Amino acid sequence: MKDVGENIMEIDMNGVIFALSYALDKVESELIGVSVDHAKWVAYMSVLTGKTYDMSFEQLSDLASCAAMHDNALTQYNAGGRDRGLDPSVFGLHCTIGQDNIADFPFYGDVDGFITYHHENVDGTGLFHKRDDEVPLAAKIIHLADMVDVTCNVKDVSAGNYKSILNYLNSNTGLMFPRELVHHFLTKFTEDFYLSLKGRSINDLLSEELPHNLREYPFDQIRKVMNVFGQIVDYKSSFTRSHSFSVAEKVTKMARFYGYDESTVERMYIAGVLHDIGKMAVSNDILEKPAKLSETEFAYMQTHA
Repeated sequence: MKDVGENIMEIDMNGVIFALSYALDKVESELIGVSVDHAKWVAYMSVLTGKTYDMSFEQLSDLASCAAMHDNALTQYNAGGRDRGLDPSVFGLHCTIGQDNIADFPFYGDVDGFITYHHENVDGTGLFHKRDDEVPLAAKIIHLADMVDVTCNVKDVSAGNYKSILNYLNSNTGLMFPRELVHHFLTKFTEDFYLSLKGRSINDLLSEELPHNLREYPFDQIRKVMNVFGQIVDYKSSFTRSHSFSVAEKVTKMARFYGYDESTVERMYIAGVLHDIGKMAVSNDILEKPAKLSETEFAYMQTHA
């Protein structure tokens, strides 16, 4: 991130999104038990599959961003009742809210439906019962990558796990996933290729498949992206609604009062709105404990910084 002019910053936006996706993974792990780096693995598999469709760099970039953000609304969905788990009657809310949350992200193209329909099945039994031709290809790709990782924990690289992935796909081809999509996925995701990933960092793998791309963005657009993450943080606990934004606004006023330049003011706003993002890794049993925290719990809480 660097300043390139008045009210303009140069940022690798995908890099920012992937970095912050770790916080989303911690929430998803707490709610449904997915592995750490789930969002990045979904993005990685999505990009691999997108390349078999000859997607352009811009299309792949948008696909990767949406894949990394596919479950961004889980904290908001769960805020309405923490004992309801993954209630199928309202689970679709995390898809529609998630799509709304990324409405102001600086995508290259149209990403309408990429997150809304990432739980649709090819046989029409998905959350919104959409037909195959009503679902964007990107949403289908994200759906496949998401379910493969949730079911088979892709980062556990082994020949045995590859067989599990094949069995899962074979069992659900024509039901959850289109036959053509499974074929495209497996043309890249062969056993030899999968086994070559053992011991590799998902950050390195993703960077190789989707090189970083610095672009210039106005401050107000950067704020909109950071605000989404601030909102996600604040919804993590019923005690912190709007807290991140309150801190960010106060920090901004103080920075201007003390005469900082506008670029520094904007950086302080970003720091303010994201200052508690580490709390995404803290269990709600601690965040919402109705009694005083033990010394061990308090020490753990302090690690959020």
